[in-house]
Amino acid sequence: MQHFHGLFYTINCLFLHANLPLLHTFMHSYADYIITFAYNGTLVLPWYYFITTNLVEHYYYLSTTLLLLNYYYYYYITTIITIRVNVVRAMLVLHSLLFVVHFVCVMS
Repeated sequence: MQHFHGLFYTINCLFLHANLPLLHTFMHSYADYIITFAYNGTLVLPWYYFITTNLVEHYYYLSTTLLLLNYYYYYYITTIITIRVNVVRAMLVLHSLLFVVHFVCVMS
């Protein structure tokens, strides 16, 4: 439970207290991060990585992933944009759910 509490706290701090440029960059980077593993057929690895690394390492990895994937955007721009928009929307919904779960964890 401590892992999950730390995860919820980190996500909420990032989304609720970060400035908008950082938030925007993070959302795009995280979308790219999920896309990388979605093409490999699994979302287990990014979830495991997310709960077992600190925020600095996590953000650095996301940033480098974003740069690497830019090469593929030239060929798959239409598909990627569609996926990115959907993933970012999903992240916004996920953030709302995590906020509720975190609140319940703190209050219990």
